[in-house]
Amino acid sequence: MTGVDESISVTVHQDTSSTAIGSFCCLPAGGAAAPWSAMVSFAGETAPVLTVAAATGGHVQTVERFTITGVHSVTG
Repeated sequence: MTGVDESISVTVHQDTSSTAIGSFCCLPAGGAAAPWSAMVSFAGETAPVLTVAAATGGHVQTVERFTITGVHSVTG
């Protein structure tokens, strides 16, 4: 996700919960193909697979761009 004045929010989800188990808001990011990263704290995971979603928007629509990836939760 790139743009002049993007503000990225990141959430962590699991299929056993109707709400996010962690979130981070908001990371200013911009530029063409500029790398970014964010640390998201989360708790209460019970599923072995989590979904991490990053989104930006607010200029024209609530969500204008997004990306989603799955991760395995490792405890111990």
